[in-house]
Amino acid sequence: MQISCKGKTAVTLAILVALGGMFLFFKRNPERPANPPPGALQKPKPASTQHFSRRSMRAGKENAAASESIDGSANPLALPREKIEEYLKRHHRDAASLLAAYQASFGSEHEQGDINYLKEAATNYPNDPHVQWAVLAHDAFPENRRQWLDAFKASSPSNSLANYLSAADLFKNNRPEAALQELMEASGKTQFADFTMESYSGGADISRFGGASPLIANTAAKSAMAGDLTPELANTKGIAYGVLDMQKQFCRSRS
Repeated sequence: MQISCKGKTAVTLAILVALGGMFLFFKRNPERPANPPPGALQKPKPASTQHFSRRSMRAGKENAAASESIDGSANPLALPREKIEEYLKRHHRDAASLLAAYQASFGSEHEQGDINYLKEAATNYPNDPHVQWAVLAHDAFPENRRQWLDAFKASSPSNSLANYLSAADLFKNNRPEAALQELMEASGKTQFADFTMESYSGGADISRFGGASPLIANTAAKSAMAGDLTPELANTKGIAYGVLDMQKQFCRSRS
């Protein structure tokens, strides 16, 4: 039985809705960070009327300090290079600390971040899935992107994100049939790991090391998460456009 162009359109829309629902589900149902910043989960104690004004003034000052930090830098996580290097030395420049250092370098001496931290992580820990994801999210090695995609798929065979990233890349390089195959493989996997909690924990940790208050550390941690999620959303858009283009080509071929 042949499927009409309208039928193909319905299938395409179903795929797009499924993709959108998948990303909304994972973004609205994150796991609680393993190591949240101190005080982030503490419930405020009831305050008497006579102490309310004093607490309001203290909270106002803290919020003002947070606003000043956020407005004064595009990235509240930003730290000077000396502090970043001190943090790396303490953690023996392991994979997690190098990724946190990369996020902390945005908006300090490097507006777009010091890519050398990410490349150092890639050189020393090429088989670490979180490092592979960061390399792909920030396109650290565009000339070798396919090799990094294949490595990510090999190290994370149960992670559908690897297939979605591969599909987006294949659509971009005019290989729609191979892209659809990646989407089919992704649909059969239940895991979707984009390491947001690891980014959160790393951002909070290096921010606290830099002397940030719990409020600023929490903001910095969210900034670290957003730094990785923004490219992820761009890849989702690429998949959606790729599927729509295939649908249009099919309709033209049937007319």
